Amino acid sequence: MRYLDEDNKFSDESQFQPEIVIQKMKKIKKTKKKKIPNYKNIETLQNIYDEPIDTDDNGNPVIREGLSQNGIADFKDSDYVGGNDHIYEGNDGKPKTFSQHLEDIINYIYNLCNAIPLKIAFYIIVGIEQATYKMKIKEQDLDINNLVNDQKVIARFIGWTICILISMYAIFNWFFVVGYQDENKQGPILPEDYYRSNVANKGTQNSIFKLIDYFFNKSLFFPEYLQEGIKAGSPLLKSTFNPTFIFSFLFFGLIFFLYHSMLFIRNFFIAVVNFDTNNFTLSFMYSVLCILLALSFFDPIISVKMKSVEDVVAFPTKIVAMFSELLSNLNPFRFVLNLVIFILHFLFIVFLGVPFAAFFCCVYLFVYTFFGIILLKWFNFKDIFKLVWEKIPEYARSEKSKIKVETPCDRNTYWQKLVNAFHYAFDFIYKYSFEIAFMYMLLFGLIDSIYKLRMKNVRLTMIIVTVIMMITLLTGTYFHFQYEQEIMEKEAIRNEIKSAKMNTDMDSSSGLGNAMAATTAAATSIATNTSNNNGISTLGYLAENPLSTSMGKMPDLEDLKKKLSGKSNGLRSASSLFF
Repeated sequence: MRYLDEDNKFSDESQFQPEIVIQKMKKIKKTKKKKIPNYKNIETLQNIYDEPIDTDDNGNPVIREGLSQNGIADFKDSDYVGGNDHIYEGNDGKPKTFSQHLEDIINYIYNLCNAIPLKIAFYIIVGIEQATYKMKIKEQDLDINNLVNDQKVIARFIGWTICILISMYAIFNWFFVVGYQDENKQGPILPEDYYRSNVANKGTQNSIFKLIDYFFNKSLFFPEYLQEGIKAGSPLLKSTFNPTFIFSFLFFGLIFFLYHSMLFIRNFFIAVVNFDTNNFTLSFMYSVLCILLALSFFDPIISVKMKSVEDVVAFPTKIVAMFSELLSNLNPFRFVLNLVIFILHFLFIVFLGVPFAAFFCCVYLFVYTFFGIILLKWFNFKDIFKLVWEKIPEYARSEKSKIKVETPCDRNTYWQKLVNAFHYAFDFIYKYSFEIAFMYMLLFGLIDSIYKLRMKNVRLTMIIVTVIMMITLLTGTYFHFQYEQEIMEKEAIRNEIKSAKMNTDMDSSSGLGNAMAATTAAATSIATNTSNNNGISTLGYLAENPLSTSMGKMPDLEDLKKKLSGKSNGLRSASSLFF
């Protein structure tokens, strides 16, 4: 081995480091790898396509993409993604069916309804965060998880608000349908044009109604009996409860139905378009439809009526017509045609009867929820305005037939006292039903803001806004209370005038004894009016002018009318705060 000279070892001309590395590498002994025996007799890998490379005219190799020859696998056009083959590739490229398109539309509408409060909540959060940034308040960075959480909390708050506002409008439509009576104790007359019997009668004169009756007779069963159930339940409610209970029950029921029904409606319609009988409501409707279809097979061919001599005379003619029709059906061509029509009719009822029935029921509920009074009053907006602002509140306040007044001679039982307390409570709830709904929403919104909102600025802002809204609502409730007091005093004075007139007439005709009895009746009537207004005393005028039951000094009618006029002015001034 040759070493560097000592003189030249560290000279600038020599390459010191590479030379040293070369010398060290020469000293390294190369290890020989042991040849592993091929005990499995594996064939040595060889180049399968060891062929000369193709060249062009200039001698350059020709580049070929892919396999140079046909490989082992043979691919067809149908083997690619989206082809009709045995390989599962998700949707496999198949076009969506009509039911899948309907399902997409239902999901889109459902997501759109859910996205409205979520979008509003997002803008509220972004607005609050931008405001705090401009005020240069030190705040943690915006976290996506916190944003999603707070967005859901505020969206729930907004959803309750929307449901309350819709219910404030819809309650008057449903109360008019279910619980209202006019001066003649008559409720609204609901239209029955879509009843199956009426459609069948119209079908005798109009071919369009005949087709509707032929295809949709079984589907119209559901909206028809939905209305019959409402018509049957309305008198039961009116005979059992006061209008204040019916109004309050419908109002709060509408709020909870609107808030919790969206998912149920979505799942029901998806089950309808997919014919999913696992849905209970859909399976029930299919069961009813099958029963109706089975019963239709037992309908008599001829409806026999023997109520008059003309029916008896016409009966043989009907029998002859029936047999002639049967003989005419023996024609093979006509028999096959009738059979095909019957099969198509049967398939239409089985597959489309329930979807159309569900659609008709939803249209019925939607129309009466938003346009009930408008349709039943035939678009007479003057009567509609008077009905909503005057007649319905006056009817709900004045109808107290379920409250039994206790007298010294007729004491209430313990059960009657409980019933009276029940109706007194709902009289109060009716007067402040809108305020109670908003206060309930604000209270739970405040609790959610304190314990569920994560972003500090959003939580603080929502708490402040909610508290301000609660204070504003309480202030409005106080003015509403004053308004109710004015109404109660006005009703009490009106009852005094009626009683004074009655006592004057009775005194002139029947003497002082009857006048004293009438005075006692007037006091009982005023006490009844007082008890019907939550036990708040409105007998201020009676304290100034007591009705004596001994030699009884009767109140002056002119004085009472002046008092009533003064209360009316105060009532108008109080009502101006709200209308």
